[in-house]
Amino acid sequence: MDSTTSKVVKKTDGDKKSKKRPRPQSNANKGRGESKVQKSDDVIDVTGSMRKIKVKKEDGCLGDRNTPIDVESASPVGNHVDLTGSDSDSDSDSDSDDDSILLLRRQSLKSDIIILDAGLGSSQNASPRPSPSRNETLENDDKKAQEQLKAQTDRANRLHEELKTQNDRAMSLQSELDSRTTHTTRLEAELERIKGDHISELRRIRGEKEAEVYQGILQIKVDHQAKEVVNEKEKTRLCTELTQMRKERDSARQKLEAEQTRCTTLDQARGILAEELACLKTTNALLNADMQSLRRKSSLEEQAPPPPPPPPPLPPSPTSTSSSSSSSSFSSSSSSSSSSSCSTESIKEENVRKTYIRIRMKYDNLFTVAKHLCTSTRGMNLGNFGEFGGYLRQVRTAVEEEEQDHHVQQDGERSGSGSGGSGGGDGQASMKKKRESNK
Repeated sequence: MDSTTSKVVKKTDGDKKSKKRPRPQSNANKGRGESKVQKSDDVIDVTGSMRKIKVKKEDGCLGDRNTPIDVESASPVGNHVDLTGSDSDSDSDSDSDDDSILLLRRQSLKSDIIILDAGLGSSQNASPRPSPSRNETLENDDKKAQEQLKAQTDRANRLHEELKTQNDRAMSLQSELDSRTTHTTRLEAELERIKGDHISELRRIRGEKEAEVYQGILQIKVDHQAKEVVNEKEKTRLCTELTQMRKERDSARQKLEAEQTRCTTLDQARGILAEELACLKTTNALLNADMQSLRRKSSLEEQAPPPPPPPPPLPPSPTSTSSSSSSSSFSSSSSSSSSSSCSTESIKEENVRKTYIRIRMKYDNLFTVAKHLCTSTRGMNLGNFGEFGGYLRQVRTAVEEEEQDHHVQQDGERSGSGSGGSGGGDGQASMKKKRESNK
């Protein structure tokens, strides 16, 4: 009994020393909760084995000192050593140095047990019965071992409670993890559903957008075709208007050419008429001078005294008859010559008068046409008509000068007889101005 108790105490002390060593932590396969569970199981196994030893002690199974005790199977220390060894075996994958230390300690513990067995055997052979002091020492050691065992049991209970608390916490965390996993799964499903809804909505919007774009393109094409039709119509209308305007331009050009030809003819006729007018004015001046001279002669004849009456005729005699016959023949010849001269002058005057009247009528007609032409072209910009405009300007100037000359001539005729010569001079001056303007 004493040897067994000493062995148990020795193993317990060794177990305390081994428990004081920090266990290596496995980083790959084991967690914190598993290591604590393993420690609590080791303590429980130690407590159970110590209880078995105590029961055997009470039953007197340990009274026989010669009975061999299997320390490895009976003592709690052996179990603890085995568990420590299992811990070291489980931790050998993570840290080889800790495994070698555990093996060395295990060998040292086994050597201590062998030495203790040898000492106990020698003590048994030397003193078959222990002394009372030895028993008291063993009892004290047993009490100490029991107290230590009780402390370890309390510690194991505390560790068990802590482990239970941690297990509960782990279970709560696991349940929370499960709930969060479920929530995450639900959120993922919701996200997938939302993604699907978004994809379908995106497809719908894309289809609507494509349809709108297609409708817009069709509308643009229709508008473009309508604009092309309108443009074609406008182009046709413009081409028609252009053709019409070209025709009008050609007709206007033809009219302009005809008008230019007519103006050229009129210019030529105006030149001829101007020459004829100059001749007529010269003739008119001559006729006016002749008329004035005739009027002067007639006035002088009217103012001259009447001729004396002829003497009475003498009786006829042969000489007188011959002389009278000769004188009568002379008088008849003189009267016939005077009558012939008067008839010739009257014929000349009549011819001049007729020519003057005819030329005057032509002149009046041409002057009327020129005046109407100037009146119809009044307000026009004659510079746009080129050469024709220049001719029209000359005609307008000639008409204005002729009107001024006509007014001057009328004033001269009203003033008296001296106005005839002055009128002729004014006529010649106006003819010179016309010739200069024509040049």
